[in-house]
Amino acid sequence: MHISSKIILKLLFYYFKILGFMPYVYYKPGILKRSISATIYTVILTLGYSKNVMNVMLSRSSFIRPRETILAVIVDFVSLMLDYIAISMIWIYSITRFNQVQDILKLFLKTLESTSVIMKIKMTKIYDDILREMFVFVLFLNILFIITVTTDLIVCYGEIKDYDFPVWTLFNYPRIIPLNYAMIHIYFIKILGRHFCLLNKNIGYLPEVYVDEDSSMEIIKIRLKPREIDEKLREFDKLDLELRNQIKMSNEIFALPFITVLLLQFTHSIFNSYLFMNSIMKKTFSWPILINVSWVLMRMLLLLSFIDNCHTVCEEANKKVKILHESWALKRLDGFKEMLKSISLHQLQEPVEIKFHDALKLNHELFYKMAGVTTTYLIIMIQLDQQVQNRHNHQI
Repeated sequence: MHISSKIILKLLFYYFKILGFMPYVYYKPGILKRSISATIYTVILTLGYSKNVMNVMLSRSSFIRPRETILAVIVDFVSLMLDYIAISMIWIYSITRFNQVQDILKLFLKTLESTSVIMKIKMTKIYDDILREMFVFVLFLNILFIITVTTDLIVCYGEIKDYDFPVWTLFNYPRIIPLNYAMIHIYFIKILGRHFCLLNKNIGYLPEVYVDEDSSMEIIKIRLKPREIDEKLREFDKLDLELRNQIKMSNEIFALPFITVLLLQFTHSIFNSYLFMNSIMKKTFSWPILINVSWVLMRMLLLLSFIDNCHTVCEEANKKVKILHESWALKRLDGFKEMLKSISLHQLQEPVEIKFHDALKLNHELFYKMAGVTTTYLIIMIQLDQQVQNRHNHQI
Protein backbone atom coordinates (compact mmCIF):
# COMPACT_ATOMS: atom_id res chain seq x y z
CA MET A 1 0.00 0.00 0.00
CA HIS A 2 1.48 3.33 -1.12
CA ILE A 3 0.58 6.38 1.00
CA SER A 4 1.21 9.77 -0.56
CA SER A 5 3.55 12.19 1.18
CA LYS A 6 0.74 14.74 1.59
CA ILE A 7 -1.34 12.24 3.56
CA ILE A 8 1.69 11.30 5.69
CA LEU A 9 2.39 14.98 6.41
CA LYS A 10 -1.23 15.56 7.43
CA LEU A 11 -1.27 12.48 9.65
CA LEU A 12 1.92 13.56 11.42
CA PHE A 13 0.74 17.17 11.73
CA TYR A 14 -2.60 16.23 13.32
CA TYR A 15 -1.02 13.59 15.54
CA PHE A 16 1.49 16.14 16.87
CA LYS A 17 -1.43 18.55 17.27
CA ILE A 18 -3.21 16.00 19.48
CA LEU A 19 -0.01 15.71 21.54
CA GLY A 20 -0.25 19.46 22.10
CA PHE A 21 2.94 20.83 20.54
CA MET A 22 1.47 21.92 17.19
CA PRO A 23 -1.11 24.56 18.21
CA TYR A 24 -1.23 25.89 14.66
CA VAL A 25 -3.30 25.60 11.49
CA TYR A 26 -1.83 25.10 8.04
CA TYR A 27 -3.05 28.27 6.33
CA LYS A 28 -1.34 27.79 2.95
CA PRO A 29 2.00 26.43 1.69
CA GLY A 30 4.76 27.87 3.82
CA ILE A 31 2.46 29.73 6.20
CA LEU A 32 1.20 28.62 9.60
CA LYS A 33 -1.31 30.52 11.71
CA ARG A 34 -2.01 30.38 15.40
CA SER A 35 -5.04 28.35 16.34
CA ILE A 36 -6.86 29.82 19.35
CA SER A 37 -8.66 26.57 20.11
CA ALA A 38 -5.46 24.51 19.80
CA THR A 39 -3.56 27.01 21.98
CA ILE A 40 -6.25 26.77 24.68
CA TYR A 41 -6.04 22.98 24.39
CA THR A 42 -2.26 23.10 24.95
CA VAL A 43 -2.67 25.41 27.96
CA ILE A 44 -5.25 23.04 29.48
CA LEU A 45 -2.87 20.10 28.91
CA THR A 46 -0.04 21.99 30.64
CA LEU A 47 -2.12 22.92 33.69
CA GLY A 48 -3.75 19.49 33.95
CA TYR A 49 -0.44 17.67 33.66
CA SER A 50 1.13 19.93 36.32
CA LYS A 51 -1.65 19.00 38.74
CA ASN A 52 -1.29 15.33 37.89
CA VAL A 53 2.48 15.40 38.55
CA MET A 54 1.88 16.38 42.19
CA ASN A 55 -0.29 13.30 42.65
CA VAL A 56 2.32 11.13 40.91
CA MET A 57 5.09 12.34 43.24
CA LEU A 58 2.95 11.62 46.30
CA SER A 59 2.12 8.18 44.93
CA ARG A 60 5.77 7.41 44.07
CA SER A 61 6.96 8.30 47.56
CA SER A 62 4.57 5.75 49.06
CA PHE A 63 6.00 2.56 47.55
CA ILE A 64 9.17 0.73 46.53
CA ARG A 65 8.88 -1.94 43.87
CA PRO A 66 10.21 -5.44 44.72
CA ARG A 67 13.41 -5.12 42.66
CA GLU A 68 14.18 -1.51 43.63
CA THR A 69 16.47 0.04 46.22
CA ILE A 70 16.35 3.50 47.81
CA LEU A 71 19.00 4.72 45.35
CA ALA A 72 16.92 3.48 42.41
CA VAL A 73 13.87 5.32 43.75
CA ILE A 74 15.88 8.58 43.95
CA VAL A 75 17.04 8.20 40.33
CA ASP A 76 13.46 7.44 39.29
CA PHE A 77 12.27 10.63 41.02
CA VAL A 78 14.83 12.62 39.02
CA SER A 79 13.68 10.92 35.81
CA LEU A 80 10.01 11.67 36.55
CA MET A 81 10.77 15.33 37.21
CA LEU A 82 12.77 15.59 33.98
CA ASP A 83 9.80 14.07 32.15
CA TYR A 84 7.53 16.75 33.55
CA ILE A 85 9.98 19.59 32.85
CA ALA A 86 10.61 18.41 29.27
CA ILE A 87 6.91 17.98 28.44
CA SER A 88 5.89 21.31 30.01
CA MET A 89 8.74 23.11 28.26
CA ILE A 90 7.75 21.64 24.88
CA TRP A 91 4.16 22.81 25.32
CA ILE A 92 5.22 26.29 26.49
CA TYR A 93 7.72 26.68 23.63
CA SER A 94 5.09 25.61 21.08
CA ILE A 95 2.90 28.51 22.24
CA THR A 96 5.54 31.21 22.78
CA ARG A 97 7.92 30.51 19.87
CA PHE A 98 5.41 30.64 17.01
CA ASN A 99 7.15 33.48 15.12
CA GLN A 100 10.51 31.71 15.24
CA VAL A 101 8.95 28.46 13.99
CA GLN A 102 7.35 30.40 11.14
CA ASP A 103 10.70 31.99 10.21
CA ILE A 104 12.43 28.59 10.12
CA LEU A 105 9.62 27.14 7.97
CA LYS A 106 9.84 30.01 5.47
CA LEU A 107 13.62 29.72 5.18
CA PHE A 108 13.34 25.93 4.88
CA LEU A 109 10.87 26.14 1.97
CA LYS A 110 12.95 28.86 0.32
CA THR A 111 16.04 26.64 0.54
CA LEU A 112 14.09 23.70 -0.85
CA GLU A 113 13.10 25.78 -3.88
CA SER A 114 16.59 27.26 -4.32
CA THR A 115 18.17 23.80 -4.29
CA SER A 116 15.75 22.57 -6.95
CA VAL A 117 16.46 25.56 -9.21
CA ILE A 118 20.25 25.79 -8.74
CA MET A 119 20.95 22.06 -9.03
CA LYS A 120 18.19 21.35 -11.57
CA ILE A 121 16.82 18.41 -9.59
CA LYS A 122 13.48 17.64 -8.01
CA MET A 123 13.90 17.87 -4.25
CA THR A 124 10.33 16.67 -3.82
CA LYS A 125 11.34 13.03 -4.37
CA ILE A 126 14.13 13.24 -1.78
CA TYR A 127 11.83 15.07 0.64
CA ASP A 128 9.11 12.42 0.21
CA ASP A 129 11.54 9.56 0.90
CA ILE A 130 12.74 11.17 4.13
CA LEU A 131 9.14 11.89 5.17
CA ARG A 132 8.18 8.24 4.68
CA GLU A 133 11.22 7.13 6.67
CA MET A 134 10.18 9.51 9.46
CA PHE A 135 6.63 8.12 9.41
CA VAL A 136 7.91 4.54 9.84
CA PHE A 137 10.29 5.56 12.65
CA VAL A 138 7.56 7.54 14.46
CA LEU A 139 5.13 4.63 14.09
CA PHE A 140 7.66 2.10 15.40
CA LEU A 141 8.71 4.13 18.44
CA ASN A 142 5.14 5.08 19.34
CA ILE A 143 3.91 1.48 19.15
CA LEU A 144 6.89 0.29 21.20
CA PHE A 145 6.22 3.04 23.75
CA ILE A 146 2.51 2.24 24.09
CA ILE A 147 3.19 -1.50 24.51
CA THR A 148 5.92 -0.83 27.10
CA VAL A 149 3.89 1.68 29.13
CA THR A 150 0.74 -0.47 29.08
CA THR A 151 2.67 -3.55 30.22
CA ASP A 152 4.46 -1.53 32.90
CA LEU A 153 1.15 -0.18 34.24
CA ILE A 154 -0.34 -3.67 34.40
CA VAL A 155 2.74 -5.09 36.17
CA CYS A 156 2.76 -2.21 38.69
CA TYR A 157 -0.94 -2.70 39.35
CA GLY A 158 -0.26 -6.36 40.15
CA GLU A 159 2.89 -5.74 42.23
CA ILE A 160 1.99 -2.68 44.29
CA LYS A 161 -0.77 -2.51 46.84
CA ASP A 162 -3.10 0.52 46.46
CA TYR A 163 -1.43 1.48 43.17
CA ASP A 164 -3.09 4.66 41.87
CA PHE A 165 -3.74 3.35 38.35
CA PRO A 166 -5.67 6.39 36.92
CA VAL A 167 -3.06 8.90 38.13
CA TRP A 168 -0.14 6.95 36.67
CA THR A 169 -2.01 6.32 33.41
CA LEU A 170 -2.57 10.05 32.92
CA PHE A 171 1.09 10.71 33.68
CA ASN A 172 2.72 7.92 31.66
CA TYR A 173 1.13 8.19 28.23
CA PRO A 174 2.05 11.88 27.67
CA ARG A 175 5.69 10.84 28.20
CA ILE A 176 5.60 9.94 24.52
CA ILE A 177 5.75 13.67 23.68
CA PRO A 178 9.55 14.20 24.09
CA LEU A 179 10.21 11.21 21.82
CA ASN A 180 8.11 12.65 19.00
CA TYR A 181 9.46 16.16 19.53
CA ALA A 182 13.02 14.89 19.18
CA MET A 183 12.13 13.01 15.99
CA ILE A 184 11.02 16.25 14.32
CA HIS A 185 14.49 17.68 14.92
CA ILE A 186 16.17 14.46 13.73
CA TYR A 187 14.44 14.51 10.35
CA PHE A 188 14.59 18.28 9.95
CA ILE A 189 18.37 18.06 10.33
CA LYS A 190 18.44 15.00 8.06
CA ILE A 191 16.78 16.93 5.22
CA LEU A 192 19.33 19.74 5.63
CA GLY A 193 22.06 17.10 5.54
CA ARG A 194 20.77 15.86 2.19
CA HIS A 195 20.97 19.44 0.87
CA PHE A 196 24.61 19.68 2.01
CA CYS A 197 25.38 16.35 0.33
CA LEU A 198 23.94 17.49 -3.01
CA LEU A 199 25.74 20.81 -2.66
CA ASN A 200 29.11 19.13 -2.15
CA LYS A 201 28.60 16.82 -5.12
CA ASN A 202 27.75 19.74 -7.39
CA ILE A 203 30.79 21.74 -6.23
CA GLY A 204 33.03 18.72 -6.85
CA TYR A 205 31.67 18.32 -10.38
CA LEU A 206 31.68 22.04 -11.14
CA PRO A 207 34.75 22.24 -13.43
CA GLU A 208 33.20 19.60 -15.66
CA VAL A 209 29.42 19.70 -15.50
CA TYR A 210 27.46 16.82 -16.98
CA VAL A 211 23.92 17.46 -18.17
CA ASP A 212 21.21 14.92 -18.94
CA GLU A 213 19.94 16.45 -22.16
CA ASP A 214 16.95 14.18 -22.88
CA SER A 215 15.11 11.05 -21.77
CA SER A 216 17.43 8.81 -23.78
CA MET A 217 20.00 9.37 -20.98
CA GLU A 218 22.58 10.63 -23.48
CA ILE A 219 25.21 12.48 -21.46
CA ILE A 220 26.83 15.54 -22.97
CA LYS A 221 30.02 16.95 -21.48
CA ILE A 222 29.99 20.68 -20.93
CA ARG A 223 32.88 22.82 -19.81
CA LEU A 224 31.70 26.00 -18.16
CA LYS A 225 33.35 29.35 -18.79
CA PRO A 226 35.19 30.99 -15.86
CA ARG A 227 32.43 33.57 -15.39
CA GLU A 228 29.79 30.83 -15.29
CA ILE A 229 31.84 28.90 -12.76
CA ASP A 230 32.11 32.05 -10.65
CA GLU A 231 28.33 32.55 -10.73
CA LYS A 232 27.72 28.92 -9.81
CA LEU A 233 30.13 29.11 -6.89
CA ARG A 234 28.41 32.23 -5.58
CA GLU A 235 25.01 30.53 -5.86
CA PHE A 236 26.30 27.49 -3.99
CA ASP A 237 27.85 29.68 -1.31
CA LYS A 238 24.56 31.54 -0.83
CA LEU A 239 22.67 28.25 -0.55
CA ASP A 240 25.23 26.95 1.93
CA LEU A 241 24.76 30.09 4.04
CA GLU A 242 20.97 29.59 4.09
CA LEU A 243 21.40 26.00 5.27
CA ARG A 244 23.83 27.08 7.99
CA ASN A 245 21.42 29.79 9.15
CA GLN A 246 18.66 27.22 9.59
CA ILE A 247 20.89 25.12 11.83
CA LYS A 248 21.90 28.20 13.85
CA MET A 249 18.27 29.28 14.26
CA SER A 250 17.27 25.81 15.39
CA ASN A 251 20.18 25.67 17.87
CA GLU A 252 19.33 29.06 19.38
CA ILE A 253 15.55 28.70 19.57
CA PHE A 254 15.13 25.12 20.77
CA ALA A 255 18.33 24.58 22.76
CA LEU A 256 16.74 24.40 26.21
CA PRO A 257 13.95 21.89 25.45
CA PHE A 258 16.32 19.66 23.50
CA ILE A 259 18.90 19.66 26.30
CA THR A 260 16.13 18.60 28.70
CA VAL A 261 14.86 15.92 26.31
CA LEU A 262 18.35 14.45 25.81
CA LEU A 263 19.08 14.56 29.54
CA LEU A 264 15.78 12.78 30.14
CA GLN A 265 16.65 9.96 27.72
CA PHE A 266 20.07 9.59 29.32
CA THR A 267 18.82 9.53 32.93
CA HIS A 268 16.02 7.12 32.15
CA SER A 269 18.47 4.83 30.34
CA ILE A 270 20.73 4.73 33.42
CA PHE A 271 17.77 3.97 35.70
CA ASN A 272 16.46 1.07 33.60
CA SER A 273 19.97 -0.27 32.90
CA TYR A 274 20.52 -0.35 36.66
CA LEU A 275 17.26 -2.25 37.25
CA PHE A 276 18.16 -4.69 34.49
CA MET A 277 21.68 -5.30 35.88
CA ASN A 278 20.28 -5.66 39.39
CA SER A 279 17.80 -8.29 38.23
CA ILE A 280 20.52 -10.22 36.38
CA MET A 281 22.84 -10.19 39.41
CA LYS A 282 20.07 -11.39 41.72
CA LYS A 283 18.86 -13.88 39.08
CA THR A 284 15.29 -12.64 39.44
CA PHE A 285 14.09 -13.14 35.87
CA SER A 286 10.57 -11.84 35.29
CA TRP A 287 8.40 -9.64 33.07
CA PRO A 288 9.80 -6.40 34.53
CA ILE A 289 13.21 -7.26 33.05
CA LEU A 290 11.72 -7.17 29.55
CA ILE A 291 10.10 -3.84 30.36
CA ASN A 292 13.48 -2.44 31.45
CA VAL A 293 15.10 -3.72 28.25
CA SER A 294 12.33 -2.12 26.19
CA TRP A 295 12.78 1.24 27.94
CA VAL A 296 16.55 1.15 27.47
CA LEU A 297 16.18 0.17 23.80
CA MET A 298 13.71 2.96 23.15
CA ARG A 299 15.63 5.70 24.97
CA MET A 300 19.04 4.73 23.61
CA LEU A 301 17.73 4.33 20.05
CA LEU A 302 16.39 7.87 20.09
CA LEU A 303 19.45 9.29 21.84
CA LEU A 304 21.95 7.64 19.49
CA SER A 305 19.89 8.51 16.40
CA PHE A 306 19.74 12.14 17.51
CA ILE A 307 23.48 12.46 18.15
CA ASP A 308 24.63 10.39 15.15
CA ASN A 309 22.40 12.33 12.77
CA CYS A 310 23.72 15.68 14.06
CA HIS A 311 27.32 14.46 13.74
CA THR A 312 26.77 13.18 10.18
CA VAL A 313 25.14 16.41 9.01
CA CYS A 314 27.93 18.59 10.47
CA GLU A 315 30.55 16.33 8.88
CA GLU A 316 28.84 16.62 5.48
CA ALA A 317 28.43 20.39 5.82
CA ASN A 318 32.10 20.92 6.70
CA LYS A 319 33.25 18.69 3.84
CA LYS A 320 32.76 21.66 1.53
CA VAL A 321 36.02 23.15 2.84
CA LYS A 322 37.99 20.10 1.71
CA ILE A 323 36.36 20.13 -1.73
CA LEU A 324 37.06 23.84 -2.22
CA HIS A 325 40.68 23.46 -1.12
CA GLU A 326 41.14 20.56 -3.55
CA SER A 327 39.71 22.66 -6.39
CA TRP A 328 41.98 25.54 -5.46
CA ALA A 329 45.13 23.41 -4.95
CA LEU A 330 44.70 21.43 -8.17
CA LYS A 331 44.08 24.66 -10.16
CA ARG A 332 41.01 23.16 -11.71
CA LEU A 333 39.35 26.59 -11.78
CA ASP A 334 42.05 28.88 -13.17
CA GLY A 335 41.48 32.57 -12.65
CA PHE A 336 39.34 32.20 -9.55
CA LYS A 337 41.80 30.86 -7.02
CA GLU A 338 41.53 33.97 -4.81
CA MET A 339 37.76 33.69 -4.58
CA LEU A 340 38.01 29.96 -3.82
CA LYS A 341 40.59 30.68 -1.16
CA SER A 342 38.38 33.35 0.41
CA ILE A 343 35.29 31.12 0.52
CA SER A 344 37.15 28.08 1.84
CA LEU A 345 38.91 30.07 4.58
CA HIS A 346 35.60 31.56 5.68
CA GLN A 347 34.09 28.07 5.86
CA LEU A 348 37.12 26.84 7.80
CA GLN A 349 36.88 29.65 10.36
CA GLU A 350 33.15 29.05 10.97
CA PRO A 351 32.52 25.29 10.82
CA VAL A 352 28.98 23.97 11.14
CA GLU A 353 28.31 22.72 14.67
CA ILE A 354 25.14 21.59 16.38
CA LYS A 355 25.48 22.56 20.00
CA PHE A 356 23.10 23.88 22.61
CA HIS A 357 24.08 26.98 24.65
CA ASP A 358 27.76 26.16 23.95
CA ALA A 359 27.40 23.47 26.62
CA LEU A 360 26.44 20.36 24.68
CA LYS A 361 28.13 19.65 21.36
CA LEU A 362 26.41 16.83 19.51
CA ASN A 363 29.03 14.62 17.89
CA HIS A 364 30.43 11.10 18.26
CA GLU A 365 32.68 12.19 21.13
CA LEU A 366 29.52 12.54 23.18
CA PHE A 367 28.94 8.77 22.74
CA TYR A 368 32.15 7.96 24.60
CA LYS A 369 31.40 10.47 27.36
CA MET A 370 27.91 9.01 27.79
CA ALA A 371 29.27 5.45 27.90
CA GLY A 372 31.83 6.46 30.53
CA VAL A 373 29.29 8.28 32.71
CA THR A 374 26.76 5.42 32.42
CA THR A 375 29.35 2.80 33.37
CA THR A 376 30.56 4.90 36.31
CA TYR A 377 27.07 5.47 37.68
CA LEU A 378 26.09 1.82 37.30
CA ILE A 379 29.22 0.66 39.15
CA ILE A 380 28.65 3.18 41.97
CA MET A 381 24.97 2.25 42.33
CA ILE A 382 25.64 -1.50 42.34
CA GLN A 383 28.50 -1.12 44.86
CA LEU A 384 26.33 0.97 47.18
CA ASP A 385 23.59 -1.64 46.98
CA GLN A 386 26.06 -4.39 47.84
CA GLN A 387 27.36 -2.41 50.83
CA VAL A 388 23.83 -1.88 52.13
CA GLN A 389 23.02 -5.56 51.60
CA ASN A 390 26.22 -6.69 53.39
CA ARG A 391 25.50 -4.36 56.30
CA HIS A 392 21.96 -5.70 56.53
CA ASN A 393 23.18 -9.33 56.48
CA HIS A 394 25.79 -8.54 59.13
CA GLN A 395 23.13 -7.08 61.45
CA ILE A 396 21.01 -10.21 61.01
